[in-house]
Amino acid sequence: MEPQEILFSVGFNKKEAQVYLAALELGGATITDIAQKAGLPRTTSYGIIKILSQKGLVSFNVKKKRKYFFAEDPKRLLSIAQERGRILEEAMPNLQSIYNVSEVKPKVKFYEGKNGIKSILEDILKLKKDFFAITAIEDMLKVFDNYFPHFIKERVNCKINVKLLTNRSPVALTLAQKDKMEFRQTKFVPEGFFFHTAMFIYGDKLAMISVNKKPVIGIVIEDANIVYTQKMLFEIIWGYESIK
Repeated sequence: MEPQEILFSVGFNKKEAQVYLAALELGGATITDIAQKAGLPRTTSYGIIKILSQKGLVSFNVKKKRKYFFAEDPKRLLSIAQERGRILEEAMPNLQSIYNVSEVKPKVKFYEGKNGIKSILEDILKLKKDFFAITAIEDMLKVFDNYFPHFIKERVNCKINVKLLTNRSPVALTLAQKDKMEFRQTKFVPEGFFFHTAMFIYGDKLAMISVNKKPVIGIVIEDANIVYTQKMLFEIIWGYESIK
């Protein structure tokens, strides 16, 4: 690694690195000599020398009324890096607490392909709590012909209730006949409404699955406020007289 790159890694900017290296090479020089060696204006170099002096990286002495600046031993850089590490370690609990607070922001995860979507459905089962669903049953069965019946069976085994909004179809009507034994309540939206996206509202998560995409894609949003709003909207729709 080049000397300048080393200095960048410990927090120097380009001009600070130029001035420090110039002073290091000259071994004791006037600000004019350092500026010339660094390839920077004298006033700029002097301002940087003052900053480096405050950091304990440059010292000076006076000879015949002229100031000569000396770069301190480079080992001083190691001490500074260690000190920064110690400060960072002490500050870590505070930084971590800020990071934890940032978890109030919605978490969004994307899933792709059948296996990705299966992980969403397995997450629903893992929670073992009642949930809401809006989907076209035919589409789910087409895409997950082998897995979706397994999902229903596992949900029933866990006694997880679901409120299902779906469009009226022979497949959905057949499924609804088993509502009681499969811990499900099914309601049908009016004719002319079709769902091309499956939606599951569970826990503090909202999952949306685009089943007509190839490959299928899913998005899971984890946020209590967003989910609360979606649950309210679901319940409003569920209560409409036209939804039976």
